[in-house]
Amino acid sequence: MTPDDAQIPREQLPIPLFNGAVLAVRAADGAIYLVVADLCAVLQLNLSSHLRAIRADARLRLAPFRLRIGHQVRTQECLLLDDIPLWLLKVRPSRGNAHAAERLPDAPSRQIEDMQDLDRIDRALRALDDLAARQAQLEASQERARRLARPGSANLRGTRRATAG
Repeated sequence: MTPDDAQIPREQLPIPLFNGAVLAVRAADGAIYLVVADLCAVLQLNLSSHLRAIRADARLRLAPFRLRIGHQVRTQECLLLDDIPLWLLKVRPSRGNAHAAERLPDAPSRQIEDMQDLDRIDRALRALDDLAARQAQLEASQERARRLARPGSANLRGTRRATAG
């Protein structure tokens, strides 16, 4: 990954996920990506090994983005939101990582004794759908606010000019 290959997102917004915060970015084509470093930090996973695994899987779409983080601009690898469920199914946290183990299934399907355990996967997928819906609502709200603010700021500029001159 080089900074020259990185996309500049249309917008970026931290979102709550797994009882933490993950930075979500919207690409120029409208697709939503999540920062892999944030996902790994929230789940307490090793970033470099998971980036290698994601790059090795042709089904997972990874893209570099130039992101504003504080007062800096950094290039971060981001995973397409649609690919998060597949990646989560493949994640195997280390044995000592109780934080990630409580959030991720750790057994192959033959070892699942209670089919209700599969509800956890369904809940995770529904949570991602809810996240996408909330993101869309937030974007629509922000766009409405921008549209409403434009005439007000123009009127304010006109008032300032009239009172100054």
